[in-house]
Amino acid sequence: MSLSTAGRGLATSAVREVCGLAVNGYGLTTLRAATTVDNAASRAVLSRVGFTLTGTTRLSGRPGLTFLRNLADFSAARVRQ
Repeated sequence: MSLSTAGRGLATSAVREVCGLAVNGYGLTTLRAATTVDNAASRAVLSRVGFTLTGTTRLSGRPGLTFLRNLADFSAARVRQ
């Protein structure tokens, strides 16, 4: 993300769009995500969109965290928030 877009909610909006597409376009019921432990911005975005921490992993040899988002309560209206 460039400095000009940081803090404007673009990543959060993009993740919400992906959630909406997963539900409404593909009929998925859950999404999984992972990020490195030191990526606070990505962790914040995932948390803001409703992903919950599920465990740990390794990403390219670095410590990481795994997340899960149950999409049962996600509707098309929430995509446009």
